[in-house]
Amino acid sequence: MIGLLLLHVGTAAWIGYGAVMKAVEFNPLLLPPPIRDTLMWVVQKTSIDANLFFEWALRAIIGAEVFIALAVLLTRWARQIAVLTLAFFCVILLIAMVQAGLKDGIKEALSGSCGCFGEAGLPASVMLLVDGLLLASAIFLIKPDMMAPTGLRGRVPVWLPAIAGVIAMVAVVKPEVPNTEGTQPTPPAIASTAWPDPRASAMNRPRLRPTPWWCDRLPPPASTARWPASHSATYVDSISAAGGVAANVKYRQAPSA
Repeated sequence: MIGLLLLHVGTAAWIGYGAVMKAVEFNPLLLPPPIRDTLMWVVQKTSIDANLFFEWALRAIIGAEVFIALAVLLTRWARQIAVLTLAFFCVILLIAMVQAGLKDGIKEALSGSCGCFGEAGLPASVMLLVDGLLLASAIFLIKPDMMAPTGLRGRVPVWLPAIAGVIAMVAVVKPEVPNTEGTQPTPPAIASTAWPDPRASAMNRPRLRPTPWWCDRLPPPASTARWPASHSATYVDSISAAGGVAANVKYRQAPSA
């Protein structure tokens, strides 16, 4: 019984809460560093629109987590989906912690937030501990015969949570931060860290137009750059040649029109 509760309630709520926080804050720069760096690598290697790509990548992640949460809660494939998902989470967290440890030391690796639960998320070490415990419970406390359908549990077809995930992906409302000061935005200084920067808050950045604040911090492809030449906050992303981890965020002045 404890194993089933941890699986259907604990794991589903844990993953679902992550989806909710990502949808509320809608900040792709708070994704775990290995995922964020992979997305930036794709942008740099292709001519894809960076803003659109990051937005829909975050939407896809939210939709996937909604699907997983509902599938773990209601379908007969709950144990298999939970094991695969939690194992993936543990791998991502371990990679992120190793990156942070090599860059900023063991203390930062243990105390830094991975962004899984948004800006005010738990430390990565705590996230890894919870994911590991839920993974262990799904493997060792659940026997195959315990997954037999009873009542509503296990009788919901897996395509219903999949539809819910697609709906969540397209229905998430992208927050807008209108400019009320009529001034050029001044980007905040970003610390050199492998973790997402918790100071990068949408509420502290004036805007020239109603677009997500994080758009100015993505590297726009040269052929599809959408900002005017007079924009003072052109984002230049650099990837560390040694480890492939996003290095310092650097800003440069765009040439005057």
